[in-house]
Amino acid sequence: MFMATLFFSLMNITVKRLSYLPTVELMFFRSIISATVTFYQLRRLGIAPLGVHRRNLILRGAFGSLGLFAYFFSLQYMPLASAVTLQYLAPIFAVILGALLLGEGLSLARWCLLLLAFMGVVLISDFDPRISPTELGIALIGALSGGAAYFMIRMLRKTDHPLVVVLYFLLLLLQLIRDHGLFLMIMELMGH
Repeated sequence: MFMATLFFSLMNITVKRLSYLPTVELMFFRSIISATVTFYQLRRLGIAPLGVHRRNLILRGAFGSLGLFAYFFSLQYMPLASAVTLQYLAPIFAVILGALLLGEGLSLARWCLLLLAFMGVVLISDFDPRISPTELGIALIGALSGGAAYFMIRMLRKTDHPLVVVLYFLLLLLQLIRDHGLFLMIMELMGH
C-alpha cells in the first residue's frame, strides 16, 4: 500500500510539474506505458483480454477516462493540494452509487458521516481563492466519474479479472485520445 501511495504521489507531482504539456498528451503517455505492462501481464498469466461483461467494462473505461482527464486537468490548473483533496470525493461517490443503484444498505450514521466527509472536502477546497468555479466543477466531475468507475469495478469483480478491467480502461482511453487528436487535426486543416 505504501508503494502504491508513493507512486500515485509521484504521478501527481509529475503531472503538476509538466503542466506546460497538454492534458491529453500526459494521459497518452501514462496510458501507453500502463497498457503495455498490463497486456504483458495478461499474456504471462494466460488470461484472455476480451473479458466477460463487455458493456460494464466499456462503461468503466468511459467513466475512468472522464475521471482521469478531469483529474489531470485539475492537477495542472489548480493548486496540487486542492486537486488531490477534491479527488478524495471519488470513494464517497462510489459508496453513494452503491447505495442508490445496488440497494446496499447504509445506516443513518453512515449517511451522516458521508455528508460530513463531503462537506469537509468542499470546505477545505472552498477556502482557496485561486480555484475558479469552472476548475472546481471540473474537479467535481472528475471525482464523480472516478466514483462511478470505482462502482463499476465493484460490479465487475465477480465476472472479470482485475487486469482485464484495467486493460479495457486503458484501451478505451487510448481510443478517445486518438479520436481527440484526429478531431484537432481536422479542425486545424479547416482553419479553426
